[in-house]
Amino acid sequence: MEFIKYGSLAVVGLAVFIILIFAIIGTKPLKTLLINACLGLAALALVDLISKFTGVYIHLNEWSIGASSVFGIPAVCGLVLLQMII
Repeated sequence: MEFIKYGSLAVVGLAVFIILIFAIIGTKPLKTLLINACLGLAALALVDLISKFTGVYIHLNEWSIGASSVFGIPAVCGLVLLQMII
């Protein structure tokens, strides 16, 4: 169980590092990170608004909001997929 915990933390850390590298390489890094965070939060809000119609509900807590802020739309898609499977 510890392996899964530390392995997932390592993968998330690596993903954040890669996102930061690509943001810094770009011409406007702060703008890139801000747009990514805004799009992720907007996608999360959209999923929350249409949850009555789709039946897929993502609990809004610090982890889901943080994931959608850091990783953007792919994180929201992953959360929706996990919620549909579970």
